[in-house]
Amino acid sequence: MDMNNILAWIAVLSSGLMLLNLLKSPSRARGWLAVSLLILAAMGAAALVRPGIAGYVGGGLWSALVLAPSLGTQVIARAMMRQQFSHAARLSAVFRLLHPLDGYWEMPAFYSALAAEQRGDMAAAERYFTDCIRTSCPIGDMAHVYLFRLRGQWEEYLRWLRERGLEKTVAGDSAQSTLYLRALGETGDLSGLIDFFQRHRELILRSDPVSMELCALMVFAFSGHRRGAELMLEGALAGYAPEMKDFWRATTELARGDEIARERIADFFTSGNHALHVAARRRLEKPLADPGALSPEQAAVVQRLAEEMEHEEHYRARPRALARAYVTYALVALNLLVFAVEMTLGGSTNEAALLRLGAGQTSLILYHGEWWRVVSAQFLHYGWLHITMNMLALLIFGRMLEERLGRWRYLPVYLVAGAAAVFFAVLPLRGQEITVVGASGSIMGLIGAYGASSLLGWVRERARLARAQLNTVLVIVFAQTIFDQMTPQVSGIAHLSGAVVGFLLTLLLAPVGARATSPREIAR
Repeated sequence: MDMNNILAWIAVLSSGLMLLNLLKSPSRARGWLAVSLLILAAMGAAALVRPGIAGYVGGGLWSALVLAPSLGTQVIARAMMRQQFSHAARLSAVFRLLHPLDGYWEMPAFYSALAAEQRGDMAAAERYFTDCIRTSCPIGDMAHVYLFRLRGQWEEYLRWLRERGLEKTVAGDSAQSTLYLRALGETGDLSGLIDFFQRHRELILRSDPVSMELCALMVFAFSGHRRGAELMLEGALAGYAPEMKDFWRATTELARGDEIARERIADFFTSGNHALHVAARRRLEKPLADPGALSPEQAAVVQRLAEEMEHEEHYRARPRALARAYVTYALVALNLLVFAVEMTLGGSTNEAALLRLGAGQTSLILYHGEWWRVVSAQFLHYGWLHITMNMLALLIFGRMLEERLGRWRYLPVYLVAGAAAVFFAVLPLRGQEITVVGASGSIMGLIGAYGASSLLGWVRERARLARAQLNTVLVIVFAQTIFDQMTPQVSGIAHLSGAVVGFLLTLLLAPVGARATSPREIAR
């Protein structure tokens, strides 16, 4: 196993999956389509000329053209959630250099418009938005919508959409769906809001988590569904600016007929956020629709959505819980400590040192009865690359699974799956002497456990997030199996057996998602 092979595998798998996904709708992301083709073509050319550097070429391009822009987009999205529009504009001016396509080049102007609106400089905001509108990229359509929002012209926005026959195209754009649902709520067309959501629920629920939860928030807030709105604001929208969360909580209460909420909304008149000031004024001047007027079928749509979102919360990683993944952090620390001991006893690639510390070896385990090695071998690693890859994987999957299973179920799954991986790695090779070390069997056990808990969530609760996570696990196991077959000195049997044991053990120990949610728990 070397870095060239690992980078090649990451670049090919990531670019290939991105290419397959984008081919479903190439017109909406031509830039990313071009990037994925460029990476694959460059790797292919490098493999023909100098195979020894093909992985570095693909990995370098993937890091610069995919990983960095994607991480940048996430950072910008967090800034947007916190209403830090000036910060988002500065960041996008940097990251657009790595991906100047698909409207990313125009994003700084768009965020600058939002920043100008926030500080009350309406002339500058209109100028920025107008400049964006003149472009032919998708951001131009969004700028047009935000210009209506800037002026509080929700009725005009809906008329503009209908005159141009654009209502159907809105459903395929997650960002525009949110604004369209809000426009229907702002104009008192609650029935239209619920009906639009119901007609396009599959598209909306398949969008990115933030856009999906914003759409759901519009449904809950304007229909006065307190529990549903709170689920959204404490879920993917937990990073929302506090005053925005307060505004939508007050909107939900006002829709329920709570007149005290009018006083809370009036407090936003003193907000330094001009956009929020405008929204609050409209909220008090334009009455919201009465949720009591919804038909039983429409009310059932809202209730069903609340139940689905309640189920989704069981499978969402919560930042606070991730920070308290003490068992995972202890396992990482123990692995690093053992690695330091390896280095003092002759080096992490010194077989004598590894055996002295408890590495698994065919004869020692099968013929000399040193079964304790199936546990100790999990905490030993062969070289810096080995421990680095394993500890990163442990931090990613371990923290999520520790929250889901609970500490005292999580630790046995880790240890038993790892022990099984070491045992099954040496069992078929009784006539050969091999040495087995590494936490990868344990980590594959966690991935199998993650798949088991996700499967239970999908079977018992039909949680969409659980199904998506199960699909991710299947892709990881498939990719790992192919990688194992192509890489010498890597035990595919150990990895696969660890995943299977983790999967089965979790089905026995942790019936995740078994708790049924009663209607009272999701009541308004």
